[in-house]
Amino acid sequence: AVLLMVIIAQYPVQSPWLTEKLVLVITYIMVGFTCLKWCRNKLTKLVSFVCAMGVLALIGKLAVTKQSYLLVMI
Repeated sequence: AVLLMVIIAQYPVQSPWLTEKLVLVITYIMVGFTCLKWCRNKLTKLVSFVCAMGVLALIGKLAVTKQSYLLVMI
């Protein structure tokens, strides 16, 4: 991902959608890690799974539209 950013000369600070996508990918990895390692019962696994799918949907929407939604609200 870093090599691709260098090749196409778009950096997270310059493009808000790229910053948001990078944050969402890191969030997706952390939620997945939480789901696989720390969740003990089915309810917390379900909540983590739903959160991961929501983040994945946001990543997909951001990849198609290239419009930052979450950083605009901040």
